[in-house]
Formats: sequence, structure tokens, C-alpha cells
Amino acid sequence: LCAHELFHYVQDYYYMQLFSEYTIKWWLEATAVQADRYVWPLNKKFEVIDYGKNLYNNLSLSWDDCNRDPDYYIAGTFLSYLFTYRTGTKLSLPEIIIDGGKATDISYMRTILDNSIKSKLSSSGIGEEYVNFIKWAIEGKSDVKLVPSSPTPTPIYPNFKSSIFTNKDQKETQNSTIPHLATAFHKALNKTNEKQTMIAKIDTKTDQVVALAYKMNDKGIATFIQVLNASDSVLVELNDTKEWVEIVGINKNKDTAGTLSVSFHFAKQPVIKQFYFSFSVICNYIRIYSATNTDKGTNSYGIHLTLPCTQKGDTITASWNKIMDSVPHKGNAVFVIQKDKSLSFEIADEWSYGGI
Repeated sequence: LCAHELFHYVQDYYYMQLFSEYTIKWWLEATAVQADRYVWPLNKKFEVIDYGKNLYNNLSLSWDDCNRDPDYYIAGTFLSYLFTYRTGTKLSLPEIIIDGGKATDISYMRTILDNSIKSKLSSSGIGEEYVNFIKWAIEGKSDVKLVPSSPTPTPIYPNFKSSIFTNKDQKETQNSTIPHLATAFHKALNKTNEKQTMIAKIDTKTDQVVALAYKMNDKGIATFIQVLNASDSVLVELNDTKEWVEIVGINKNKDTAGTLSVSFHFAKQPVIKQFYFSFSVICNYIRIYSATNTDKGTNSYGIHLTLPCTQKGDTITASWNKIMDSVPHKGNAVFVIQKDKSLSFEIADEWSYGGI
């Protein structure tokens, strides 16, 4: 507390504080919570980290839309990332205070910070740093941790979108409008009491929104899967009701809002089909002459296909692109040559509509 208040005295040299709720009070508070680390750097407890435990409170609004208690203190968490935890070069708190004080227009401190980031950090700007900050906080790589919060029928925060899946045919779509430098959390929980594979698809998103796919569990573990572009899908295996899919939408634009639409549904369970067939592999192509599907009795298929493939031992990986009516669109399969010369492969009806 002493370091915090003393830092305000230092700030007075660079900034004019006119009244109790002046425009940049949030900025002065967000930087003042960094002060104890500079005075006692070896301490294990810091003021900004205590406020960081409430980080979820701030993320539905823009990072700098925080001119109220305690939000202006929580906003300091992002600054602490830039000053202390960022990989590589860090920003300097004294330099940032001086840069802000020198600015002729302090209406938007985020613009001043953006300019400092670009000039001093080999970064594209505040948007890139904000995305990395959220990812860092979700994955709990240091003192700040956004502890995974399981989907609930009534979301805890306004930027939480939750879907509870109780039957296999259920489909849900979630939509968010995300302010500049803000974050939305799209969640889907399997409550069918059976192991399921959830498909999450980015239906639409504006370019400034970065979509990150995670698998979460109630033990506080967030497993990053991949970054998703518009129209991308990700498949996540959910073993029980303690795991869920979470698509995190982060608006990296420092001035305008963005949108994100995510749909969720279960994948149809893949089936194993055994085929007896004649085949040959010539010059990286597998040629299948005929086959009998043994998982549905004696149904026969007059298959005459030539597929580009790769072979490693008894495993052949092949792909196709609308070869015949029974394969209506792109796909792939891994074939395994059994000892009895049967062909086994796993294929999901949802993706191939019957496959080969």
C-alpha cells in the first residue's frame, strides 16, 4: 500500500489530476499496482497478482473500459504481463509513465501504449500482446491463472456462452459481439453420461477476432488445441461430464468491436468396417478391385477405385476427392492390411456418408 500511494506522488509530476473521477484515473491505478514489485522485487506476493485473481470480471468489456473500482486495478494485470511476464523484451514501467505524461492527447491511453509496444518490443502492437496475454493467463504459465469455469445453465459472466448437451442429436449455436481488446468464452459440456466427440465449428468471425480452441476440465487444466479460422472445425473427445470444449474469442483490434459465431454438435461415432478385397499398390496408388462389407452381413460392393496413397509397412493411407457417387466429397482413410488379407479402416459416416 505504501509503494502504491508513493507511486501516485511520482505520477503527479507527469500527469495533472483534476478531480476524483478524472479520465485517466484507471491508468494511474493500473500502473500504481505495479509499484510494490519495483520496491520489493523478491516478494512472493504482489498487489497486482491479488487483483489478477478477478481477471474474469474485466474481460467482457474492453481492457481500458475500466474507470471504476476495482476494475482499474484489475486492468493492471495486462500491464504486469508486459512489464514482467512477457517472453523476450519487456516494457519499462518508468518509460511508460513518462511516455504517457509527454503525450499531448491522453484521451486514449491504449494508443500511447500501442505506440510504445510497437517501438520497443518488436511487436505488431497492443492487439498481438493482448492475445498472448489471454492465452498466457488461460494456460496458467505464471502467477496469473484464469481457472477454467465449467458451463452452467446461467452463465456466471456476460461474456460466457454455455451449452449443456444432454442428447446425442442436440445442436447449439452461440454468438458474441466482442468489444475492442475484450474476450468471449464459448463453452459446450457433454452431459449424456457417455463418451462423446464434440465438433466445434467457427461459423463466422470478423478478421480481428482470434479464436482459440481448448479442452478444459474441472481440475483446472486447460489444454490448447489450435487456432481456428472462419469455417474451421475441431474435434474434441470428451470422456465424461468433467470435461468440456471451450472456444475463446479474443478481439485484438484496439478500436472496434468484432463478432464470433460458434456451433457445437456431437460427431457420429465412427464404425469399423472390414472388407475382403483384391488390391495392389503401384507407384503410390492403391487399386481396389472388389470388396464385401462384413459388418452388415453379405452386402457386396463393386468397388473399382484407384486412390493416391502412402504405404508404411502394413498401413496404407489414402485420400479421395469425389471419385464416385458413394464418396460425395473429400475425405481420407487409413487402411490396415490384416493377416487374412482383409482391409480394416475407421471412417465416420457423418463425414463420408457411407464412405467407400
